[in-house]
Amino acid sequence: MADDKRLLQVLTTINSISFNKNRDFGEKLQRIIQEIVGCMAVNSGSILLLKGTKGLEVVASTNDELIGVKQPLGEDSPSTWVVKNRTSLYVDNISKSDIFYTKFDHYEKLAFLLSPILSNGKAIGVITVTEKIGEDLFTQE
Repeated sequence: MADDKRLLQVLTTINSISFNKNRDFGEKLQRIIQEIVGCMAVNSGSILLLKGTKGLEVVASTNDELIGVKQPLGEDSPSTWVVKNRTSLYVDNISKSDIFYTKFDHYEKLAFLLSPILSNGKAIGVITVTEKIGEDLFTQE
């Protein structure tokens, strides 16, 4: 029950952030990723948005150095996979993954979770969470 209340609280906060007219879009996204990271007990998270038809750009992140980084859609990466498949991707151990064979430099741990941001059935971005605090895995909850 406590987890349900926490989730409802986070969703309410995200809704409030989204409709706050005193914040610009980038600031809203930054606050939203911070809420998601706190709720999921992870150290790292990012929001990437589709820029044109050729790539994704990090628009909010717990790592300020990643903001503005662009990633071509042709690149073999988890974010590109999520955009192309329009479904979430959970990898509990990248070294044993049958989709991705190498660990990415910016991932310290082996597990990560990515989810598409969809609008009218089209992927317009990706939310990433990595670096789970404690045991390096995400539960179904």
